Amino acid sequence: MTNFSVKTLACAIAMATLVSGCAFKKMKKKQSTIGYQTTPEVLEVHADSVKFEYKGYMPKKYFAKKAQMELTPVLKYGADSLSLKTGYLRGEKIDGDGTMVLKKEGDTISFGDRFSYSESMSESELFLDLVAKRKKKTVPFLRVKLAEGVITTSQSVKSTEELIYSKDNYQKVVPVEKKGTLLFDIDRAIVKETEKKGAAAKDFSEFIKAGNNLTGVAISSFASPDGELKRNNQLSIDRTKATYSFILGFLKKNGVNQVNDSAFYKRSATAEDWDGLSKAASNSNLAEKERLMRLISGISDVNQREQELKKLDEYKEIAQTLLPKLRRSEVTFIATEKRKSDDQILALAKSNPNVLTAEELLYATTLTTDANEKVAIYEKFINIFPTDWRGYNSMACVYLEQGNTDKAEEMLNKAAGINKNNAAVYNNFGVLYLRKKDYKRAEENFLQAKTLGAKEDLNLGNTKVKQGDYKAAVAYYGISNSATYNCALANAMSGSYEVALVNINAIKEPDASVFYLKAIIGARKGDQETTTTNITRAIKLDASYRAKAVKDLEFRKYRETDAFKAAVR
Repeated sequence: MTNFSVKTLACAIAMATLVSGCAFKKMKKKQSTIGYQTTPEVLEVHADSVKFEYKGYMPKKYFAKKAQMELTPVLKYGADSLSLKTGYLRGEKIDGDGTMVLKKEGDTISFGDRFSYSESMSESELFLDLVAKRKKKTVPFLRVKLAEGVITTSQSVKSTEELIYSKDNYQKVVPVEKKGTLLFDIDRAIVKETEKKGAAAKDFSEFIKAGNNLTGVAISSFASPDGELKRNNQLSIDRTKATYSFILGFLKKNGVNQVNDSAFYKRSATAEDWDGLSKAASNSNLAEKERLMRLISGISDVNQREQELKKLDEYKEIAQTLLPKLRRSEVTFIATEKRKSDDQILALAKSNPNVLTAEELLYATTLTTDANEKVAIYEKFINIFPTDWRGYNSMACVYLEQGNTDKAEEMLNKAAGINKNNAAVYNNFGVLYLRKKDYKRAEENFLQAKTLGAKEDLNLGNTKVKQGDYKAAVAYYGISNSATYNCALANAMSGSYEVALVNINAIKEPDASVFYLKAIIGARKGDQETTTTNITRAIKLDASYRAKAVKDLEFRKYRETDAFKAAVR
């Protein structure tokens, strides 16, 4: 290569660099002619992230044909910044990646990104850094403000998820009864001394001494189906009276005070116990028992039935072995089982849990509101009944209420290892994942709990709000959960402001957060009176909403109005 050609090439390169440099300076000088539009105009968080899109409108003859440009959105919050996805532009005479921008006609470019939101970003601004490039030469342009941010209303969803504690099967009132039979001699209605001291009387005495609380006594007396019907009818009545008299004295002797109450007793008499004879025959070894049972069921006239009974070859044996057992009074002591008092159960749960049943120990956890006491009792339950999944599951519920997700997860994994296939464990796993912001797994577990019979509409509704799927949330909430803050929030986030106001107005005891949400809805509707009135109400109930309202971008259009200033004063 000659010296001439080398000099010529060097001059050409210098000239190209000079041209590109001049082009960049011209573009930078006219930077203000580029129009920008950001959607949304004010950044807003949904489902724990912020999504935005920005457009740039390049005027005619602006973008140099050999220029390249990088556009980097930068979120500034406090002393921190977050650089987001860079967009690339190129002129018509530049090959490679990036969006080509026409010089003669002008052009529109569009980029966007999504970033995870943190609370420190609530007061922030979104800027755009532009850098023109040509080979190794770069020219930074002036930083452009794209948007303010971030509106955080969607983050105000309340953690009202329902946990499912394991149920104890403890019954405070357990009905029990003790049955006994008093036998009578033929044609007699006197309680014999042998019966007064017999097995039935002993059983009744032990039943009372055990501490069972008597609630009533039933007496049913019978006569055997032999002899004249009218006589047998009176005989049964007299046996009921005799039995009542004996039981009355017996109870008084055993210290039962309510025996004088007539409502305490139920009395009945059966003239001839043919049903009893049929049952006795079916359990006997009589050769004629089938014939006996047929005549009892097949002959309606009792006198004829008795005549046929006495014609049986085995009547003598029947009279000696079956009929005496039918001359009786059946006595039933009706009571409720003696139970420990609530104070006793709670005290034993703390001091000597080994003497309690599993049901009593689980029940003890419902007798205290102290979370630490509950945990201590559940720990004892787990030590005593390590293969019962209920202790681990309920312990997880307490930890979730305390915000200890690590311990809760440990307990739920143990519960699932014993018995996963139940609604409570799946439901509580769902709450766990929701607290950890793993919304997909939360939804999966809530849906599984629902297939197993749990009512999951509230939990699924809350999950959908946090996922940013507000219409699905409203569908889950339905009518039963419509008068709630979260349902109103979901409707407001989906733009159904009038429905959201119906939800709010149906809340029976609205707190400051409810009035604040109503103020936000007013601002979005352009209703200044609703906005300022409800900000005032919210601040009256909770003064912390004053500082929140002043900074909240939901009210940016009203900040300089006298009404707003008065509301937050």
